[in-house]
Amino acid sequence: MLDIHINPFIHIKDERNISFDAFMNKCVDCGNKEALYRKGMVNFFRNENPDVALELIDKALKGGHDAATYGFAIISIFLGGEYSREGVKTIGEMLRARPS
Repeated sequence: MLDIHINPFIHIKDERNISFDAFMNKCVDCGNKEALYRKGMVNFFRNENPDVALELIDKALKGGHDAATYGFAIISIFLGGEYSREGVKTIGEMLRARPS
C-alpha cells in the first residue's frame, strides 16, 4: 500500500535541506548580504518571527544589497503609517539614483 500524505503540502526535511539550512545559517552568521536578504524574505513571508526577519533584511540593505532595499521599501509600504511614507521615499530615491 502506498504511503500518501493527506496534505500534499507537508514539508518533509531530508538530508539536503538540513545541509542547506545549516549552510544558510552559517552564511547569515558571517554577515553574507545575500543570505541575510534571502533568509529574511523567506522568514517574513512564512510569518516566522517577522520582526527578526525584518532585522535580517535591514542588515542586508545597510550592507548595500539593492534587492533588500527594494524589498524592505515594499514591505514598509504595506505596513502602512509612517513606515509607508519611508517606503515610498526609499523607492523614490532608488528611482532617482538609477542610471539614465
